[in-house]
Amino acid sequence: MEITISGNDRKLLQQVEALARRLGLEIESSTEKEKVEKDTESNSESLYQLMEEMEASGGITSI
Repeated sequence: MEITISGNDRKLLQQVEALARRLGLEIESSTEKEKVEKDTESNSESLYQLMEEMEASGGITSI
């Protein structure tokens, strides 16, 4: 199971993180910038894969 928690109050989020650690839960934190970079990288990889598949099938013959 996975839960995502976000908010603007850094102190409150740190308290939630500390509680989760005390409960023995795995914590994975990232900033919004890291999330955007990860999504962009994933989208780029998907687009590249689709382009390679198109090339292998002979490409677009007409539009």
